[in-house]
Amino acid sequence: MAHNEQGSALLGQTIHDRATQILEERRREALTRAEALARAWTKPDAPRRRVQSLTDATRLLRVLRERTRTQVVLARRLGANWDQVATSLQVTRQAAWARYHEASATAEYQTGRQSMSGALRSLDFLRRRTERLEAKTASLVAAARQSGRTWENIADDLGVRRQTAWERYGRLKTNTT
Repeated sequence: MAHNEQGSALLGQTIHDRATQILEERRREALTRAEALARAWTKPDAPRRRVQSLTDATRLLRVLRERTRTQVVLARRLGANWDQVATSLQVTRQAAWARYHEASATAEYQTGRQSMSGALRSLDFLRRRTERLEAKTASLVAAARQSGRTWENIADDLGVRRQTAWERYGRLKTNTT
């Protein structure tokens, strides 16, 4: 009897280990796809790959937002004031400060050879890319709703709760209710 329990435990551990390995491989593949999309979307001269799924769009938005945060930190380290950062992001000074002051205060970031104006141009570029991607995400959500997908399915793809997905995109014009 003890031998059978030991065999079951070993089999259970083997299944668990394999499932963990598969999940890790899928996570790495997803990160690789997101990083490839991010490279294509954040280099001005690179050809842009199409964003074809909500999952890709969500991952890419996260990467773009993180790169924007990094550029804000860099611009601040190079001497940009909050008004300059806000102008590049096309938000108010208060909104820029509220969104990024903690990152700016706590980050240890090497400035390297980049100039303050270069960092501010990068912020403007990242803002435009993020706006485009947010519009693309909204059109993907609208298409998903028109094809009959539920808010729960859409929320899973976006990596948010159903209510959050509905609050963000529920006002889109679609043929479904």
